[in-house]
Amino acid sequence: MNSIITIRSSQLGKDDLGKLLQSLRDCEQLNFPDKVISIIMNLPEMSNKEALKLLNEIKPAFSEGLVITNKGKTSRFGKTK
Repeated sequence: MNSIITIRSSQLGKDDLGKLLQSLRDCEQLNFPDKVISIIMNLPEMSNKEALKLLNEIKPAFSEGLVITNKGKTSRFGKTK
């Protein structure tokens, strides 16, 4: 089943966002270890470098490459750590 779930907040700082992403990753690993789940983020107040740093702090690292779209520009990065 194709599903899209949106989480939106204007009150999360970088640390909070990191905690939320880590929680999602932990849940994914525990409950859906054999499923492919994509996380799509729109972070207009964060540079690509900051977003990549945030994503690289998530453990275990994502197994697929990362795509960051920011202000109309798309950047593709290879596998994380």
